Amino acid sequence: MDKVDRLIEKIGEDFHILRGDGEKELDYILRLIYSLLGQMGYASLWDVEEDDAGKYVSITHYKHRMYNVLQCYLDMYPQLEAKLKAEEIYPQVKMGVKDIGKAVIEEIFDVHVSTGMVYHGERRLAPARPKEENFEGIAFIRGKIWEKDWWVSGLGAYRKMTAAHHPEGVKKMFQLERGRVFTPWQESLKNARWESRCPDLSLEYLRMEKTSGKNWGGIWQNVPVRRQISLARTKMKGNHDYFLYSWEDEMRLSPLPAWQTIEGSYRSLANGCLYAKGNLPKTQYEIRGNIVEWRVKYLYPPAESDFLRLYSWPLRYTNLPSPFTRIVSKEVFFPLKGIFESIGYEFEEAD
Repeated sequence: MDKVDRLIEKIGEDFHILRGDGEKELDYILRLIYSLLGQMGYASLWDVEEDDAGKYVSITHYKHRMYNVLQCYLDMYPQLEAKLKAEEIYPQVKMGVKDIGKAVIEEIFDVHVSTGMVYHGERRLAPARPKEENFEGIAFIRGKIWEKDWWVSGLGAYRKMTAAHHPEGVKKMFQLERGRVFTPWQESLKNARWESRCPDLSLEYLRMEKTSGKNWGGIWQNVPVRRQISLARTKMKGNHDYFLYSWEDEMRLSPLPAWQTIEGSYRSLANGCLYAKGNLPKTQYEIRGNIVEWRVKYLYPPAESDFLRLYSWPLRYTNLPSPFTRIVSKEVFFPLKGIFESIGYEFEEAD
C-alpha cells in the first residue's frame, strides 16, 4: 500500500467511515474527502481572532482551509476528475473540477449555517455553543472540535453512548418539528381568515396525488382540487404569495404569513396537508452493508432536510444540494429514522 492509499485508509479509520457493499472505490474516496473537508472547515473555526465583536474567523479563512485540503486530494487522485465529470447530470453545463470543488465547499458552508453548527455574522463565523443530545445510543454533537473517539456520517459528528429513548432533545437542538408532521397544517387551518378570491390573481395549486405510477409530477399544478382545503400560490418568478384555498361553490382564499412560507418553509404545510389526506409518500431506504441509501420521495421541510444533509453524504457531487437521495452510515441510520418517525414520517425498505 502506498502513502496516498494509506492516507485515505487513515481517514476512514479515524472517522469510522466504512465502505458499503458494492460501493465503488472512487465513490468511497469521495465520501471520505467530503467528510474530511467538513471536519477541517469546522476545526478552522477555532483558529480565532478577536476584536470588539468577540472571537471569530473569517468566512474566507474557513473556505480556504477546505479548498486547500480538497486541492491536495485532487492532486493525489487525478482519476477523481474523470469520476466527477461522469457524474454531471447536465453535460451541456460545463463545470470544471475547480467549479465542482467550489460548489462542494459552498454546500458544506450552507449545511453548517442552516443546521446551527456555526454563528454567522457579517463575513465571519464562530462555532455554536457546545451541545450534545442522545437518542438510541447515538450522541449528536454540535459546537465541539472533532475528537478521536467520535464517528462521522456525512458532515455530522457523533459518538456512541448508553441509549436514551426520547428524541425531543435532538429535535430541539436542530429545530426540527416538535409536534407531528401535520401540526403546522392544523394550526394554519385554525387561524384561517377566509375571503373571496381576487379575480386578478393567477394561481397554481398543490398537487395532491401522484400523476402516474411512481412519479409525483412536480409539486404544483394549474387546476385546483374541489371540496377540500389545500395550498395555492401566485404564479410569478422569485417570491410567491401563499394561501390556503377552498373551492366549493366559489373559490375562497386565506392568506398565509410570510414567515410560514419563505425560504422553503411552505414545505411544512405541504407535507402536513398531504399527510392529513393520507397521500404523503413514504421515505424509502436500502441497506447496503455499512451504508444505507435514503430516498426522499417528497421533499422534507427545511429543518428536517438540513438535518439529514448534515448527517449524510450526497449521492452525487455535481447537482448539489442533492436532497432526494442521500447516503447514511448504518450506525446512525436507525436513530435518524426513529427521529423522523417520531414526527410522523413513514419509511419502507426498497425492494
